[in-house]
Amino acid sequence: MLLKLNIERPEKIRLLKEITGDGFSFSERLKNKIFGSPRYDILSIEPDILKEKPQGRVCGNLEIRKKGLAIYFRFNHDEYVIASNFHQITIMKDENLIIQSNSHRITLKINNTKSHKVFLRQLIKKKAEFSEDSNILP
Repeated sequence: MLLKLNIERPEKIRLLKEITGDGFSFSERLKNKIFGSPRYDILSIEPDILKEKPQGRVCGNLEIRKKGLAIYFRFNHDEYVIASNFHQITIMKDENLIIQSNSHRITLKINNTKSHKVFLRQLIKKKAEFSEDSNILP
């Protein structure tokens, strides 16, 4: 789900927490070794949000949350987040990283390979732990 955080921010943050759960506390981040993602260049978002080509590059950061993933980026002086539950996320790697959620497909250019691999391992581990603990499937 795409949320524009500039307007009605408290409502959007509440909706973000419903979809992806709370963020990890500082002590939980240290204990589980969950840190932020490296900065990725956003090449495309489908359905097309970046209709007119921006003057500079559009960068995004990924945040692992307790029930899902949040992808933050800024475009035309507005702050956006794409929020998705772990069950709705598919991760693919070509020469770029492709994250497909229920409603969007984001193509990200990998700038820092070493930190990307560390972050991706953390993401896959949390997604597996969430799927293991989940009671959606009998």
